[in-house]
Amino acid sequence: VSWQTNGSKYWHRPHHYPRLGVTGLYYNLGSDVLGKAVAVAPFLDYSLFRSVHYNGYVQFAYGIAYLTRHYDEFTTPTNNAIGSAVNGTMRLKLMIEKKRKGKTDALIGFSLTHFSNGGSQLPNYGINIPAIDLGLRFGKKVEIIKNKAAESLKPAKKWGGIVHTDLAMVESQTSRGPRYPIYTA
Repeated sequence: VSWQTNGSKYWHRPHHYPRLGVTGLYYNLGSDVLGKAVAVAPFLDYSLFRSVHYNGYVQFAYGIAYLTRHYDEFTTPTNNAIGSAVNGTMRLKLMIEKKRKGKTDALIGFSLTHFSNGGSQLPNYGINIPAIDLGLRFGKKVEIIKNKAAESLKPAKKWGGIVHTDLAMVESQTSRGPRYPIYTA
């Protein structure tokens, strides 16, 4: 599911009218050892070029994944790629969109998807999946506003700040060993 920015907000134009969305991923990882992966990831399609017949994009997605099989010393001792069921997923995708009349566009691209728990539970070599993507995009065409009124929009504030703290857990040396906290602020 995606939403095309149209120039109605100040930040659309300087960022080349990006497309925002959420993607759902399902992978059969090809063996009983690795199992299957299901993920949800918000994404940003950043425009590389636009022409009359083609658009080029790079997509950045980062989300959360559930993998059905992970390391267990009794049931899957040979799975040294993933140590936990809950993982992060990252996806980088390059794609070209062929504009077609009506509400459908054709897509072709190359993607690299990565699953990892970030070392929070060992073993954690991660899983990398390169792929060639083919697809169709359905939906209403959004007309991009490129007039002076939209370009004159200014952000309400130029500066802001954020304060936060995090807690993470990491395993070191031994699988199923002690987990050490990491604090950040």
